[in-house]
Amino acid sequence: AVGDGPSALAAVASAPKGKADGGGGAARVLHVEDDRVLRATVPLRVFRKAGVPYDSAADGVEALQCAADAAARGHPYDLVLMDNQMPKLTGTEATQRLRAAGFQGVIVGMTGDPLHCEERDAFEASGLTLCVDKSSDGMRAILALVNELHATGELTPERARELASRA
Repeated sequence: AVGDGPSALAAVASAPKGKADGGGGAARVLHVEDDRVLRATVPLRVFRKAGVPYDSAADGVEALQCAADAAARGHPYDLVLMDNQMPKLTGTEATQRLRAAGFQGVIVGMTGDPLHCEERDAFEASGLTLCVDKSSDGMRAILALVNELHATGELTPERARELASRA
């Protein structure tokens, strides 16, 4: 199946990093969400508002394929926003596979799960840079990250955590 095993994602770790400042292309975001309404509203509220190009995936399998395709083209994602509760492959599993393939970029988990529930704890431990709620506060944190990415052309995990803690 698409996205199975490290060989399907080998390009993820080795692709050159593109930058919005002319070092290889505009900053790019992958939004992974199975809910059709959120797949439409988050881009309107965040990505388009900030002027950042994005791709959408409806589940973890599509996310792995998108990441592999983008990396193979030499323009890996700078930021991945990952839902957890999805069909085919959960955000927890997709994040683990991205990290196992060598993806070192920022992966932000978005979840409606309450703090300290088993699913959220596993998601947070899967290799996420940080995890936010699907709430107004979580959207403010994501907007801060996307604005930083648009302004500077890069977003490190450390900077992402700093910005999210202040949002």
